[in-house]
Amino acid sequence: MLPGKLMKRHLNSLIKKVYLKIELLKASPTGGGLEGAPVLGITGTGGAGKSSVTDEIVRRFLNFYTDKTIAVISVDPSKKKTGGALLGDRIRMNSISSPRAYMRSLATRESEKALSKYVQEAIDICKDAGYDFIILESAGVGQSDASILDYVDVSMYVMTPEYGAASQLEKINMLDYADVVCVNKFDKGRCTGCIA
Repeated sequence: MLPGKLMKRHLNSLIKKVYLKIELLKASPTGGGLEGAPVLGITGTGGAGKSSVTDEIVRRFLNFYTDKTIAVISVDPSKKKTGGALLGDRIRMNSISSPRAYMRSLATRESEKALSKYVQEAIDICKDAGYDFIILESAGVGQSDASILDYVDVSMYVMTPEYGAASQLEKINMLDYADVVCVNKFDKGRCTGCIA
């Protein structure tokens, strides 16, 4: 396990590297294919702690870049039985009270989807509004879902050490595509083999 100070340094470094990668893509001769504000996609299984990770990234981004703004588009699943959605990601968001932060919750409107069909429109509106950095957080995904890749410039997959047998990792589609893999809740003590 990482000591507290080392863990904090790793997270600070991670946030800086993600933003730097996006800035370097934008500065490349072709612009890296990026138009407007860069978009970080955060996805993972339900209960992995995506919203807590998102909140921590927002907090640290606002602390590092005191002149920049950030928008969060957070998607929660709609229930098949009722059609309703508990937009519960807001419960974990403690950093969005800043005047430089904006958050919009969306429901999937379809129970088997991890994203709303209005995600691209929401991203475009945030870009037009002039936000410097945008985070798209999906609803919990299954092993095969990688749909977030169609909307983001950099992707992060959030998982916990409790993923089952090592062979289960081979089934997670996002592990083949994610730019960053975040092992959350590693302090539960079962993380010895998950970083290898």
